[in-house]
Amino acid sequence: MVADVADRVALLCCGKLIEEVPKHDVLMTPKEPYTQLLVDAMPLLETTRTPDVTRNDPPVVEVKSVHKVYSSGKKQVHALNDASFVLRSGETLGVVGESGSGKSTLAKTLIRLEEPTEGAVVIKETDFLGLTGDDLVKARKNIQMIFQDPYGSLNPSQSVEFMVTRGLQLQGISARDARDRAIDLLEQVGLGEKAMRRKPRNFSGGQRQRIGIARALSMEPDVVIADESVSALDLSVQKQVLRLMNDLQSKYKMAIIFITHDLRVAAQISDYITEMEKGIMVEFGPADQVFNAPKHDYTKRLLEAAPGKDWHPPRLTTEEARAIAASIERA
Repeated sequence: MVADVADRVALLCCGKLIEEVPKHDVLMTPKEPYTQLLVDAMPLLETTRTPDVTRNDPPVVEVKSVHKVYSSGKKQVHALNDASFVLRSGETLGVVGESGSGKSTLAKTLIRLEEPTEGAVVIKETDFLGLTGDDLVKARKNIQMIFQDPYGSLNPSQSVEFMVTRGLQLQGISARDARDRAIDLLEQVGLGEKAMRRKPRNFSGGQRQRIGIARALSMEPDVVIADESVSALDLSVQKQVLRLMNDLQSKYKMAIIFITHDLRVAAQISDYITEMEKGIMVEFGPADQVFNAPKHDYTKRLLEAAPGKDWHPPRLTTEEARAIAASIERA
């Protein structure tokens, strides 16, 4: 956004003005280590994954003609219209659209925080929407959610250990095994056993989102819904969380439904993209196809409006980024 509106850019770090230069210089030839790290964290409007469209293995999740209609007296609002898609293990669908386009309604109906008006959601050949009672309780472990707000989605009165182990124990896993599983997951998300006894107030926004990821993965789900799960994070933390989600998906092979208003973020993590407008999936396809050869006018308008779309700053290697981050932390 700064690139699109500014002539000069001032960079602040630890209360000090460290750089003030023309925008081209700060984006294309950043000199200060902190600036280099910030510029490297900028998500670009470039896809990073290409799905194997020839796969014919059974889908992990199949969404069939899901509708959601809200009624108030004689007035009806069609918040979701005929949502349909298929995802296989290890694939990510990026769901993109403006506020009010139906993205969050899709998430809530898929996980049954709200009941859809009609349609089917099949997870590992089980009709998830048709389950009730104990069968529904048992099946909930198969589809988990990472919420948008890393501050509001964690109970401030509960310890991290309670939040990550509670679901496991409700599924019949012993307290000891649940604790071991929680420690292992917290290690994987970069927090470790020392986080177990602490409460959310002791963590930053990025760390809280890592706890949310560990909580979701504790159930070993087949499907994870990430609803604007990085939108509240700073760019550098956002990049770390996206990389973490990619790494964990490679390990656990879950399907991810990644909901975002930011096309650039979607490009970093998605195999497939769907654009939503007024509750309708107006376009669906492999990410590189949607970004490079969009078919629907709405998609074209969103791509044209994406901030910073014409800037392609140099990228750091992972080793360079880690070295710079370490030097800043020491300073």
